[in-house]
Amino acid sequence: MAEMFTREWEERALTCYEPDPEPDQADKSGPRLFVSYDKKFVIKTMDSEAVAEIHSILRFYHEYVVEKHGKTLLPQYLGLYRITVDGGETYLIVMRNIFGRKYKVHRKYDLKGSTVQRQASEKEKAKELPTLKGSTVQRQASEKEKAKELPTLKDNDFLEDNYKLLLPEDAREKLVNMLSSDTEFLARLHLMDYSLLVGIHDMDRAEAEAAATQQAGDQSEGEVSGDELVPTPPDSPLPSTGAFAPIPPGGPDLDDEFFAIPSNPLSSKRLIYFIGLVDILTYYGVKKRTASAAKAVKYGSEAENISTVKPDQYARRLLDFVTRAVSINPEGAS
Repeated sequence: MAEMFTREWEERALTCYEPDPEPDQADKSGPRLFVSYDKKFVIKTMDSEAVAEIHSILRFYHEYVVEKHGKTLLPQYLGLYRITVDGGETYLIVMRNIFGRKYKVHRKYDLKGSTVQRQASEKEKAKELPTLKGSTVQRQASEKEKAKELPTLKDNDFLEDNYKLLLPEDAREKLVNMLSSDTEFLARLHLMDYSLLVGIHDMDRAEAEAAATQQAGDQSEGEVSGDELVPTPPDSPLPSTGAFAPIPPGGPDLDDEFFAIPSNPLSSKRLIYFIGLVDILTYYGVKKRTASAAKAVKYGSEAENISTVKPDQYARRLLDFVTRAVSINPEGAS
């Protein structure tokens, strides 16, 4: 699998463990997330249920990735490890980071296609980078989440912002086709409750921030942090190293940025989108079916918008949500 995603074991070991990975601002009650110091990899703790699920789907996952020649929005799993300390076991999974290592993400959404409980809290929205999702029932960031530096915004936030992802026509077609294929694959495995993670880099904002930092003298000569990098646009088309089309002359340098898509060049805003599926290991078994029935009673007419629904319904709903959210019309830009 590492070979399919063009990762060498030596590189992965060095980037993950020298120096120590940086902890992400994750929910302390859930899995812990770490980002390697070069931002290439994400390391996530897993419970035994998730470990069992990844073992059960691994053969099908591998066959699917090979069939698609690696061109998929699915998480790129590179290694699963078990660490035992004083008799206690911790499982860690290493994945390719969806967000770019060269470009700072200024805004992020966690989309499920559901609207129930799918809104960031005020605390989450106060973050510099909130997270957004696709169900809309309770799909809004909390006030606490909105207050974070980079909050994770959700489906209702996305709708309230009247946001559109403005892509070139060929990139839009590839994105929708990949998401359709990937979600159909997950539905066949009876998996649901995953999210489409969307990170947005504003190139104009990044250039202004870099200029201000340099002017203030905060940046040492010859040193540039990953969050402040503004790579020089290429003079000729770059080959595609990721899931989408080659970058045209004058476009951003997206070499080795697998999940990156530049915005439509006709748009008034110069943006880079980072888009991929996350948290795909939830099996629709007895526990989820029971939760779905309970929520159906609780939300009544809004039950079709809850995140806990049958896998095929979940896949269709997320695809419909994202298809409506992506535009090729510059006038539709947010």
